[in-house]
Amino acid sequence: MNMNWPLVAAILAVLAVPFGIAAIQDIGREDRPAVVEPPPAEGALEGADEAIEEDLDEESPAWQRPQVMEPRFFERVFLAGGQAHPALAGVLAGARLGMTRDQLAAAAPELLRWAGQEVSAFRPATARLDFEERGGEGLTAIAIRFPDDGSARRILSAAWGAPVDALGQDEESRQFWFDRASGVRVVLREDDASATTEITMQRVQPIESLYRRGHGFAFERRAILGATAGELKAAYGADVELDDASPSAARLAVDASDYALARTRCTIAFHDGVAVALQIVVDHSGRADFGSTAFDALRATESDGDGSTWQFDDGIAVQRFAGSSQLVVSASRP
Repeated sequence: MNMNWPLVAAILAVLAVPFGIAAIQDIGREDRPAVVEPPPAEGALEGADEAIEEDLDEESPAWQRPQVMEPRFFERVFLAGGQAHPALAGVLAGARLGMTRDQLAAAAPELLRWAGQEVSAFRPATARLDFEERGGEGLTAIAIRFPDDGSARRILSAAWGAPVDALGQDEESRQFWFDRASGVRVVLREDDASATTEITMQRVQPIESLYRRGHGFAFERRAILGATAGELKAAYGADVELDDASPSAARLAVDASDYALARTRCTIAFHDGVAVALQIVVDHSGRADFGSTAFDALRATESDGDGSTWQFDDGIAVQRFAGSSQLVVSASRP
């Protein structure tokens, strides 16, 4: 009988695969050294990657679907308790913006471990904690990043209501939620290129409450004008940055305003060791069309203005510049 040797060889090669796998498994169980196969001949794998990709495209459509987090992730991290507004809930509960690291470790240890990239039940989502700059310890922001296909916006909108969809000065779109009572802002930013979403929770100082005529600035723990550098350092701690080389000036970090992408900067000028003037740059670059609203929100009764400047009788002036995403608030001793 004539044998079709090429066909027989092909059949034996196919049957050898499962038996070869079983043999390797047996070797492992008997603690015998594994047999290392020689590398394939040069060029033998040429085109293999393309073939695998074609098979996955045809047989596994899910291969191209973006990875998403389960609904339980949002319930545990953002929505526990069923609040109808943004709040530090779920795994974030116990945390408070402004806490030190030690306070956070005692109040929300799971969040701190998560941010430290220790074992987490929320993988592949990651957490980042931002603390005050220049050595300060107060918690200023909590940022959560995770794979997403748009589910985050839908789920949070259903719980908290529709966000403000804002186009920033950088031409990126972001969604904002605010909880005015607690001073918490939630910013959702989708990155289509990486199919991820980052949600940042920050402490904010709303524009409308930044300055009150006759009552100064809401962020003042003590009056700035008339204070010495030492008195301001005692009151504001690491938020005040003194320049030893230039004792006539200092900087104060203030919470971000509504649509600011960074904390507000306040520059303080001294004369004869006493603060005599300050300038606050209020940014709204996260929402390019917010300039008029922000300008009007800082207006108070009995102020004089020409559409670009509000001048108050207590030495406060608010200026708006065409084409800018910032307002400048100036104050000086009367």
